[in-house]
Amino acid sequence: MTRDETWGKMFYFWGQGYHSPTLLDRNSTWGEEAYTDEQFQKMATKFVSKGVPVIIGEWGAVKRTGYPDLTGTELDRHLASRTYFSKTITDKANALGLKPIWWDAGGTGSNTMWLFDRSTAAVIDPDNLRALTGGTGLPPPGGEGNSGTAHLINVSIRATAGTGANTLIAGFVLRGESSKSILLRGIGPTLADYKVSDPLVDPSIVLYNSRGTSLDKNDDWGGATALSTTFASLGAFGLSASSKDAALFTSLSAGVYSMHVTTSNSTSGAALAEVYDANTSSTDLHLVNIAGRGAVDTTSNLIAGFVVGGTGSMTVLVRAVGPTLTDYSVTGVLSNPKVTIYDRSGVPLASNDDWGGTTTLSSTFTKVGAFNLPAGSKDAAILMTLNPGPYSAVVSGVNGTTGVALVEVYAVE
Repeated sequence: MTRDETWGKMFYFWGQGYHSPTLLDRNSTWGEEAYTDEQFQKMATKFVSKGVPVIIGEWGAVKRTGYPDLTGTELDRHLASRTYFSKTITDKANALGLKPIWWDAGGTGSNTMWLFDRSTAAVIDPDNLRALTGGTGLPPPGGEGNSGTAHLINVSIRATAGTGANTLIAGFVLRGESSKSILLRGIGPTLADYKVSDPLVDPSIVLYNSRGTSLDKNDDWGGATALSTTFASLGAFGLSASSKDAALFTSLSAGVYSMHVTTSNSTSGAALAEVYDANTSSTDLHLVNIAGRGAVDTTSNLIAGFVVGGTGSMTVLVRAVGPTLTDYSVTGVLSNPKVTIYDRSGVPLASNDDWGGTTTLSSTFTKVGAFNLPAGSKDAAILMTLNPGPYSAVVSGVNGTTGVALVEVYAVE
C-alpha cells in the first residue's frame, strides 16, 4: 500500500520490538515473526524436505518518507523496523533452505524498495543491503560507533584553487592528548600525472590555527630527502624533486586547523590538499574531521578523500552542504547537492540526495559538532560503517546544477 484506503491503513512498523507507542494504528497487526515462522515451516516441510526448491520472489518493504505523521523519532523507528524486517525474513528463510529474492523495483523518493541506482550502480540503501546479504559490520538500527582500533589516518580535499576567494581551504580537527607529527601537502602540477586536467601550476600552502594565526607555510617543497622518505613511509605518491608542489612536515597538538592552498599568480586550477597522520601507531591524538569548500560544475566535482586505518570498523558521517551555506552568507551555492561514497576500486558504496531530516542524523550532527541542517533542506548526508581502507566522497549537482558546496567527513566516536 502507498496510501490509506477505506478498508485499512498503511503499516509503518513491523516486529514486536519496533512498534510505535504513539502511532498505534500504524503498527502491523498480522504477518509478524510468529506468522512468518509458521508459513516458512510449512513450505520447508512440504517442498524443501522433499528436494523441491523454493524461491520467495518479489518480497520487500517500501521505504516511506514524506508523510506528515512520519517524522523525527517515528521516521527513525520506521527505517529501523524496515531493516529488521529485511534481516529477519532473510535469516529465517535461509535457515530453512528457502531462497528469498528481494524485489528491487527501481525508482526514487518515497514508497520505493530500490537498493541500487541502476544507471551508476551506486548503493542507495547500504543498511538494508547489509541486512539482506548478512554483510559484516551491520549496525543495530540507528547504531553507530567504532570497533577495534579503526581511525582516520589520511584526509584530503580536491577542488579548484586560485587566489583570494578562490583559495582552497581544507579544515581539519585533531582530537586527543599530547602532540604528533603531521604531513601537509598542496599538490598541483603532479596531478597531471594522474590524468587530472588543468592542475594548479604553482601551489603554496599556509597552515593556520583556530585563531587565524599563521603557523607555517611552504611554496615548492624542494626535493628534500627527509620529506621523500616520509612520503614513502606514509603511502603518499612521490613528487619530482623539482616540482612546484608544496609540503610541510610539522608537529601539532589537539585543535582545529586549516590549510590554505593558493598560488602566487593569478591562475587557477585543480589542487589537492592532503593531511597525513605521520604516527598511525598512536591513537592518543588522531584526525576526526576534514572539510573543504569549493565550486561544483558540470566538468569538475568537489572531492573529499579519507583513509581508515587500524583494525575493526568505524562509523563516518559524510555531508554535502549547499543550500544551508546561505545561512553563513555564502553566495552562489549549489542548490541541490548529491554525495556518493566510493571504495578504492571506484565502486560506489552509498549515495544520498536530500538527507531527510531524520533524528538519527540530527543527533549525530550534534554529537560530532557539525552545524544543524533544516529538516527539509536539499543538503545531503550519509552515516555509514566502514572497514579499513581508502575511500572518497564525491559531491555533484543533481540534474547538472552548479554552485559552491561544502564537503565534510567526520569520525563518529
